[in-house]
Amino acid sequence: MRILFVNDDGIEAKGLQSLVRIFEEKYECSVVAPRFEQSAKGHSFTMREPVKLSELHEKKWTLSGTPADCVYVALHYLKIRPDVIISGINQGTNLGTDIFYSGTVGAAREGALNSIPSFAVSTKPLENTLSFYNQVAQSFFSIFEQLLVLPGMLHNVNIYPNQHAPVCIAPLGRRLYQYRVREEEEGLILGGPPYGYKGNDECDIACYERGFTTITPLSMDGTDHTALETIQKKHISLSVT
Repeated sequence: MRILFVNDDGIEAKGLQSLVRIFEEKYECSVVAPRFEQSAKGHSFTMREPVKLSELHEKKWTLSGTPADCVYVALHYLKIRPDVIISGINQGTNLGTDIFYSGTVGAAREGALNSIPSFAVSTKPLENTLSFYNQVAQSFFSIFEQLLVLPGMLHNVNIYPNQHAPVCIAPLGRRLYQYRVREEEEGLILGGPPYGYKGNDECDIACYERGFTTITPLSMDGTDHTALETIQKKHISLSVT
């Protein structure tokens, strides 16, 4: 099996290193990762500016672009033909509505748009050490082949940092964020930490807080089907006057 690895924390990130080290013992692995950290880049794609690709050694490249750029270049320039794409391990969870901001998920989504089964893998960073990420990578490795039989092209995986954590298939919750803008000498710094969530006890955020590793199948379809069905049932029509 051929696996392409990417992330949003950059080529030097310990989460990426740990994943590749474990998986390359069994699978054929390639890596294309951002040169620098690209957190919260979502599915951002570079269209009108050049990006620089550098080969570090065989089957390992770094790109001066976004996580989604890395997947695009891997597939359409380097002509890598992976059976699976794994994005991560992200240094921080991507739960609930985090997925709309996450470069980790954006890279996996780019893979899914190219009809390649893709997994975004994240964790709560109790430590920024190789030994910590080795344990998290081993936890993901232990369930990886089971994940391959799940229906769907894109899965969001949040590994709970406990080797014996149970696994829960869960829908997304909704993160509540502290919206902050801080003035610095260089300009404005955006963003604040999450402070809670909306969702029932079965959503991914609630399950993770209870000590579960969570897996959420994600859809490529952005349609609000409930609203669409209501509009169709009520025969609502719009006209230009």
